[in-house]
Amino acid sequence: YTKIFSGTSVSIYGTANCSYEVSVDGASSSFMATSGSQLFTQDELPAQMHSVSLTAHASNTSMFAFDRADISRPLLSGYVK
Repeated sequence: YTKIFSGTSVSIYGTANCSYEVSVDGASSSFMATSGSQLFTQDELPAQMHSVSLTAHASNTSMFAFDRADISRPLLSGYVK
């Protein structure tokens, strides 16, 4: 899974009982199976375009289920709702 986004943070949610890797702007981190639904978060990114990639190492005996990726970005100044 790869997503290009504009924002200042990204969080990935799902279920994993296998190892997986997440890369933000080319900086990769490896993770082992986890029991929570939040699999990864990266805050304090510069407000610009970024890429996030997810690689799961699932097999016949382990699985990875992607739920969603939440992206945060600041409101434009002067924005009125």
